[in-house]
Amino acid sequence: MSQVEISRKVTVAALGLPKAQIQAMVAGWEEGQEGDVATIYGAASKVIVQPSKLDPTKTDTKFVGTFEGINLLTGETVVASNAYLPGAVSEMLENAVENATGPVEFSCMIAVKKNSKSAVGYTFSVRMDRDPEVADPLEALRSKARALANASDVPALPAPKRGRPAKTAE
Repeated sequence: MSQVEISRKVTVAALGLPKAQIQAMVAGWEEGQEGDVATIYGAASKVIVQPSKLDPTKTDTKFVGTFEGINLLTGETVVASNAYLPGAVSEMLENAVENATGPVEFSCMIAVKKNSKSAVGYTFSVRMDRDPEVADPLEALRSKARALANASDVPALPAPKRGRPAKTAE
């Protein structure tokens, strides 16, 4: 069984894929070669945009909710209540959360692509496994209740009788 870690945040680095490791991994690749390294999914209920702690001239987008990330190379799983996502998927999810009436569920695959023109030697690409959509918090419970009702040995009630109701004497 793979290791599950409870963390403050789900990020590519928190999944055991720090920059130095990714650079070492792509060093032997052909230019443009790409490989899946992680999947991140969850339900985001809030977005916080704040100055980056690494570069105050930039901003970081933090998603608050329930998230899991899986390192596809090691099987390590990280569970957290905050997530920081790469570029385009972050923007897409931010727009969805800001316009939603409830938590927004999403799922994405993160790949690394060798790119010698990049300052770090690689770029991330993200494929959405499903479009962000507002979660139905009762769906899982509703499905279980229906399954229990369908599996029940209790006979159904008879249908009501049709026709006019009997008149009563006044």
